[in-house]
This record gives sequence, C-alpha cells and structure tokens, in this order.
Amino acid sequence: FELYIKTDNYPEDFSWELVNTNNTVLANRNNYEDANKYYYYRECVPVTNNECAMLRLIDKYNNGGTFYIVSWDGNVIEEGKQGYNNPEITMGNCNDSEDGLLNGEE
Repeated sequence: FELYIKTDNYPEDFSWELVNTNNTVLANRNNYEDANKYYYYRECVPVTNNECAMLRLIDKYNNGGTFYIVSWDGNVIEEGKQGYNNPEITMGNCNDSEDGLLNGEE
C-alpha cells in the first residue's frame, strides 16, 4: 500500500484510515500540521490473497482540497483531488469478499 498526498490550507481537517474486510484498522494517520506539504507512506499491510482493503480519505468539514495518489501492489489505482466528499477506495481481491462492509452493505 502506498499513499502520496499534498495537504491543503487546512491540514488539520484531513485524515485517512485503511481497513480490512472485518473493518479492522490496518494503518491510519491524522493530526497533520503543515499546510500544502507533501507526504508519502509505504506500508506492507496484512491482507490475504482473498481479502481486500478499503482506504477512507476523510475531510472533517467535507470541503476537500487534498491531492492524493493511491497504489496497491505497485500499481496506481486512483489519483485526484479530494472534492466535497470523503472517497472510499477499495484495493486487493474484493470480488471474493463475503463481508458486507466492502460489498456496499453496512
């Protein structure tokens, strides 16, 4: 899992978390302090071949502005600028997931 971000003018509003199919947090970060700064994270996360993970990009006030690039297994799977929503990006083998969380059920 790799995440490259550039914070906006209000970095303290931004956070992210990576969860597995059981909604267990695998990695997360909050409390950004520096506006318009680049950050890079690379982390080996414990998911099996038949699991997937979900990255949640969270802006406390939903006003967006943070730029991001997300990679899984060395491949860029999504990039963009966070808008007026909190994107949830799925990664891994989600087709076989029996867990409702990553199949749109809560």
